[in-house]
Amino acid sequence: MPANLKELKEKLEAYAARARPLVEFCRNEEQTKTTLVNPYLELLGYEVRDPRQVQLEYSADIGGGREKVDYAILRDGRPWLLIEAKTATRTLDGPLPAQLARYALAGDADFMLYTNGVIYQWYEKPKSGAAAVDGPPFLTHNALEPGDRELEWLSRIDPRHSEQGDLARIAEEERLQSVFKAWFDRASVDPPDNFLSLLLNQAGWRSTENSRERARRVWLRAMRQSQQEILNRSIERLRSVDAEIEPPAARESEVPAAQEVPAQGNTRTFETANGPVELDPSKLPRAWRPKGAPVWKICPSGRETAIEIVGWLASQHDAGTSDFYETLCRNGLMDRNDERRGSVQVDRDGAYFLRTHMSNEQRIEYLGRIARLAVRGGVAMDLDRDVETWLETAQWRRG
Repeated sequence: MPANLKELKEKLEAYAARARPLVEFCRNEEQTKTTLVNPYLELLGYEVRDPRQVQLEYSADIGGGREKVDYAILRDGRPWLLIEAKTATRTLDGPLPAQLARYALAGDADFMLYTNGVIYQWYEKPKSGAAAVDGPPFLTHNALEPGDRELEWLSRIDPRHSEQGDLARIAEEERLQSVFKAWFDRASVDPPDNFLSLLLNQAGWRSTENSRERARRVWLRAMRQSQQEILNRSIERLRSVDAEIEPPAARESEVPAAQEVPAQGNTRTFETANGPVELDPSKLPRAWRPKGAPVWKICPSGRETAIEIVGWLASQHDAGTSDFYETLCRNGLMDRNDERRGSVQVDRDGAYFLRTHMSNEQRIEYLGRIARLAVRGGVAMDLDRDVETWLETAQWRRG
């Protein structure tokens, strides 16, 4: 990673560490902007208190009316980025706010940013003649969980460094990358027929219904094997790093465990709709919430948690709940009967049954595969990106 991107990531991680404990106290838009959004913009190189760079409560005539947005980021005296900020506890599931969408269509700004101070959604100005802002953002990232994906874009919008042409090109490539990733995420668990036909053609086979179904099974097996190999390599790298940094004396001093006892101090407090709830990992209750939601949902067990998460994913799926469940059945992730041990009904009509007889580790991997088949706003969903879960079991230490 280039030094400038590494430095930026370190700054983003430091910001995230400071901001995480503050989010729950940002209960209105002004507090969210002051506590979360303003410091983030300043980290990116914009002095919020300098009106030559940032105009607050910016308004202009659009389509015969006067519209206002929270921020306008200026370059050469004109707005190139418009920002609308919502309360940190509000999820950003819907489309762009109306005033920001109207600016995008009729205004001069090249980019729009929609945020709740945690999730940042970036949009580019629609092409000339467009009637609406269609499609998902070209880039979405979580300020509390900085990753590598957004680094190139965030480094380029630094006012000391970026050029408009570069930004337009990078935005196009970010959107293309999002499309490619969404397609591959879905194809890795539900390969489309035309893709299977292409693979069969490359192998010198004729594409028929039977050959495509055979190729589908082989493809899914190859994907699972590839994912397992990547996981194994990651584990080996981590083990090698641990071996390098662990002092030899510490390894030599280890003694066999006489007994195993639950580790202490692993309880966690969750903010729920009914107030704070403290959970103990040695007990059954588990918790989950859509990423960015203000409150957690407490479930009596890991099984019930999985059922709720799958139901929520189905509710988010663009093509509807039935299509989602049918897709899961086609990919062997759900059953149309309850003969399998530990399966449980997930729909009112009793047509679909979810597998629940598994360990928490298996359940997380299972939910991850299910989440990638849900498509929201044309983009494949992701368990790590879209859902927060607490499915821990008691941790054990040597006694």
